[in-house]
Parts: sequence; structure tokens; C-alpha cells
Amino acid sequence: MVRRMCRMAADLHLVNVLQALITAAITVGTETRSGAAGIARILGIASDLADPGGASAPALVFRMWRVAHLPGILRPDSDAPEVGKAEFRAYDQALEELLETV
Repeated sequence: MVRRMCRMAADLHLVNVLQALITAAITVGTETRSGAAGIARILGIASDLADPGGASAPALVFRMWRVAHLPGILRPDSDAPEVGKAEFRAYDQALEELLETV
């Protein structure tokens, strides 16, 4: 039970790290393809540190991020500017191409 709770907490933290990485890349104006590649590398390292057994694989973290954060950003009543929404969509697409290749 405790191990399962710790794994869920690690997954939640990884999702928050992914959100922070994407937000930072957008904020500083990193080109989407290179930013997504760097984020994928960082997420891979963080996932390995969180769970060397692979249960927190980057593709799984990405899918959780897509469900937990992306809808709130893309909602019509979101505070995010349209340009920011477009950037998040672009990172979503780029990360999907990089991480969902398995």
C-alpha cells in the first residue's frame, strides 16, 4: 500500500515537473522542436530517478500531463492567451511524436 502511494506521488510530481518544463520553455521562447527534445531527455532522466523499474515511463507521464493540465489551459475560459494556447498545443504535438513512438 505504501509503495503504491509513493509511486502515485512520484507520478504526480513528474507531471508537475513536465508542466513546469513546458511552461518555462514557452516563457523563454525556446523553439518547439528543440525544446520538446530537451524536455523529453530531462523527463527520461527524472523518470528513471523516480522509478528505475520503468513504471513511471516518460510516455505515461506525458499522457497524465495531457489529462491533468492541458484541458485547463486550452479551455475557452482559460486565462491563457491564445498565443500561449497555441504554444502548448505545439508542445503537445511535438512531445507526442517524441514519446509515443513505442
